[in-house]
Amino acid sequence: MKVKQVNVDCYKCSGPLNNSEGLVEVMEKAAISVGAKVIGQSVKSYPLYGLTAVVFLAESHILVTTYPEFKY
Repeated sequence: MKVKQVNVDCYKCSGPLNNSEGLVEVMEKAAISVGAKVIGQSVKSYPLYGLTAVVFLAESHILVTTYPEFKY
C-alpha cells in the first residue's frame, strides 16, 4: 500500500458538527472503503462546542477536529 497524507480544511460547514457518533461512523466507513483496518477510536468533546475524533488504523490514523461555532 502506498501511504499518503491528506490535510483538509473545510469552511462554512453545515450539519451536526457536535455529533461524535455520526462523525466516527463516517470516518470508519471511509477507512474501510479504502481497505484500511480499523483497530480503535477515541473522541474528546470540548465544553460548549466542538470535538476531536480519531480512528486508529493498523496502517495509521484519521483525525478530525470540529469548530461548530465557526462552521469549521
